[in-house]
Amino acid sequence: MGLIKEEFAREIENNIDRLHKKGLLAGKEILSFGAVEVGEVINRCVTKRGCRFKALLNNDERLQASGISGEIGFPVWVPSEFFAREPGDYAVLIASRFFPEMARELGRYGFAENENLFRVADQYFTRDARDCGLPAFLMTLRRVFGGYMLERRLRKKHGLSAGDLVFLCGYPAIGDVYMICGFIRQYARLNGFHKWLLVVPREPYRQICGLFGIGNVEVMDMPRLNKLKHYYEFRGDSSTNTIICDAARRLDRPANFFGYKGINLSDVYKKNIFGLPDDAKLEIPQISPGCDYLNYLIENEMIKKDATVVLFPYAYSTPNLPARFWSAAAEKLAAKGYIVATSVAAGEEVIEGTIRYEMSLGDIPLVVKYAGGAIMNRSGICDLISFVRCKKVVIYPKWEYEYGTSFDAFSLRAMGTDDGVTEVDTNPAGYRESLPDEVVSGFATAI
Repeated sequence: MGLIKEEFAREIENNIDRLHKKGLLAGKEILSFGAVEVGEVINRCVTKRGCRFKALLNNDERLQASGISGEIGFPVWVPSEFFAREPGDYAVLIASRFFPEMARELGRYGFAENENLFRVADQYFTRDARDCGLPAFLMTLRRVFGGYMLERRLRKKHGLSAGDLVFLCGYPAIGDVYMICGFIRQYARLNGFHKWLLVVPREPYRQICGLFGIGNVEVMDMPRLNKLKHYYEFRGDSSTNTIICDAARRLDRPANFFGYKGINLSDVYKKNIFGLPDDAKLEIPQISPGCDYLNYLIENEMIKKDATVVLFPYAYSTPNLPARFWSAAAEKLAAKGYIVATSVAAGEEVIEGTIRYEMSLGDIPLVVKYAGGAIMNRSGICDLISFVRCKKVVIYPKWEYEYGTSFDAFSLRAMGTDDGVTEVDTNPAGYRESLPDEVVSGFATAI
């Protein structure tokens, strides 16, 4: 059974058997999302019942390239690449405590819980040092020692003593990095730390740090960053002068707390991660004075000051709105005289009838300010430009947590980060066909 407890594997098999008997897996190829060990169990269970296991989804790109597929007998894919290359009729089975976050990510590819997305166990348990065999113990030991060596090299590289502070961004999302940058100086100041370092998991996040004037930043990929987390958790935060900025570590399924007594994302970071007082305010970043990309747009007449609306249709933490909303909104805005553009990253499609913008994170605030308008599905980009003064509409798609909705969790006004934004909440009914008219009506005819 490898590193997985037998009772956990039995729970997976029992739930798969239930889904199979109800016919919910009939005619579908099966995907698993998460750990390799879990994928192996799910593969055995579905194959036994005559279903075809297609692939394991995992966001660790290095795992895909590691050659492990040959060892385990099925391919490993990053979700975005898999669904771009392998269209089909799939059912995704997940056994992880991060199910809410995984479900939100898969929502953008058309998966919905209890339709073609199923939780087959409530939590992924592995054996710990108290009830594991020698292989599992040695694996844990290697992770801790690897993190220890990384920590030594990190402090040496940046000239940090044992008494200096390291902030570790444990969740790779734009909004989370924005929150960390907005509170980090206050924590260091209140706790008497004069020298500190912020570790982030992706190179583009360095640009978010730059908007706050934070230059003491180290970029570290998630596999190495997770080794550091293993080491810090083994030692304890206080003994290593480390703050692990990961809501999921401090709260089991933190999203379940959204809406409870008004708790939102800002509260989780301010109170739960940093322990700041109630009156602490998020620091406001600064817009860069100019950028080459904006100059390029101006020179090629792809933007007009205060008469352009930038669409941000894609999100990873909440479901995406249907494409027909964006195309209808773009058509209505163009009829009012606006230049309409779609902000996209690699692999994302431009909304029909709009101009393609491919902006770096550091350029987005300045471009949006010059453009004068933005319509956004709620995502981390909304946090990134929350301080920009222009016409902004943020749409909160239907998404429910245990105590609240996407609006309760991420309302910019409730978090106190943007008091000028227009917020459109589609909870609890969901998308409505009148939404394009409602959103565009707030934009005056362009001059």
